[in-house]
Amino acid sequence: NAEKILGYLNSNVLSQDLIPPHVNFSHLTVSDYAEMYGVIKIVKEDSFAQLGLEPCLLENELNKAGVQPMSCLRSFTDSS
Repeated sequence: NAEKILGYLNSNVLSQDLIPPHVNFSHLTVSDYAEMYGVIKIVKEDSFAQLGLEPCLLENELNKAGVQPMSCLRSFTDSS
């Protein structure tokens, strides 16, 4: 998704003004992405769906990494 945003910025689909000045795409944090996502969603409300951006959800990131969220919870509760 960060790559999509960069592509939209480079092709002028999105304005650089939508990106908070502290955001560094080389070291993008979850909170930075969430902030950008929220701003873009509000500003581009009518055409937001066409951008194909998704929120950065911990569960999705764990699934991409091959980790099952519930197994993490079970491991944590089993060790207590």
